[in-house]
Amino acid sequence: MPKPARKTQQIRKIRKEILECALKIINQEGIDNFSMRKLAEKAEMSPANLYNYYSSKENIIIELDNNGFKILYHKVKNAVNSASTPIDKIKALVREYIEFGTHPERVHQYNIMFNNARVSDYVGTGFEALVEYQTRKAFRILDISYKVISEYINLNPILHKKDSRLLTLRIWIELHGLVSFFNNRLFNELYYSEDFNQYAQDTRKTVKKLTDHLIDSIINGGL
Repeated sequence: MPKPARKTQQIRKIRKEILECALKIINQEGIDNFSMRKLAEKAEMSPANLYNYYSSKENIIIELDNNGFKILYHKVKNAVNSASTPIDKIKALVREYIEFGTHPERVHQYNIMFNNARVSDYVGTGFEALVEYQTRKAFRILDISYKVISEYINLNPILHKKDSRLLTLRIWIELHGLVSFFNNRLFNELYYSEDFNQYAQDTRKTVKKLTDHLIDSIINGGL
């Protein structure tokens, strides 16, 4: 017999609140110090009740991973759909991705998205099917990127020889590299380089310059 709609909505609400508490703990203490005990305390519920909603720490991490890609997908999709020209779509795609990945409140969630929940790591754990399903959904962002890049290439004869799939993959890797470099505070370490210390003075400004440079490279076919 199906659960009443109100009860189902209440369960979803509680599960969402639990995930929000989990992310707060991870943002404050890091993922290595995250535990179900701390989560139960933060969510103001007993450990036994917490396990009624999430079976384990791994379950929480998988859901945070899924939520992160879901949010990023909708942000990128809305940004692209709001742009009118192929060039503006490329700019919107790149800037929205960078904004999401470097946002102070999403740094840890971004790291979870790209450093956890690999399908091969969950073989035989009971989570394999869930992680595989969510991974397929995560690649919707890559699909959007491919459509945007393909549209631009098709409208520019000088770029027709470009492999749009390979270019899309390379751009995604470039974006991820830029976000990861920033989130791991490696730009700050440039302070100790005589040739590059100028880029450590204002790391946000450096990210913006590199973002603009990446956009120009895509548009001009330099990648």
